[in-house]
Amino acid sequence: MSVSSILSTAISGLASSSAKVAASAQNIVNINTDGYLAKDAQGRVTPAVSVSRAFGAGSVQVEAIEPSNVNVAKEFIDMIAAKAAYEANAKVIRTTEDMQKDVLDIKA
Repeated sequence: MSVSSILSTAISGLASSSAKVAASAQNIVNINTDGYLAKDAQGRVTPAVSVSRAFGAGSVQVEAIEPSNVNVAKEFIDMIAAKAAYEANAKVIRTTEDMQKDVLDIKA
């Protein structure tokens, strides 16, 4: 595996972790917004309730505005996990830089 592919993977991981933190922050900010549906890092709505339609019958009708489906505990756990992933990817970049410096020192 080349150094450039390692750095590319680490940078991709940094971007992914940043997107996860941003999504969690957006969900927490909108916790008191009626009807807000929590989103993941790709912007997809995370379902709060799944509805099954047995044999093609049944429906759900909303009679009132429901509060948001944001779970604060889940969002904070997601943020902590994203922070750990971000730190791990940053460590990969630092280690790669150190290895490149050592290689240059050996050749010089």
